[in-house]
Amino acid sequence: MDREHASNERHVKCSVNETVVTLVGERHGPTDIKQAAIEQGVEIKQDFVLSIEYEPQKTRILAEEEVIVVETDTCFVAVAHDDNS
Repeated sequence: MDREHASNERHVKCSVNETVVTLVGERHGPTDIKQAAIEQGVEIKQDFVLSIEYEPQKTRILAEEEVIVVETDTCFVAVAHDDNS
């Protein structure tokens, strides 16, 4: 994202693995979300699988090329690719 335009974008607070993460703008793919989470101290790696939580215990895995509109209080779960839990 062009940093000059980033300052004009809305900031959205979501959570990744129960940690608040602030994103600049509303449209993001999993790579952007994971990168922001890593930069803000969430202990995940870029190769983790990212899911969006719709209800408690109900998630959907996001495809790496997918772009979604992230709203305030959207919850994401990132797990290692080989985590079978």
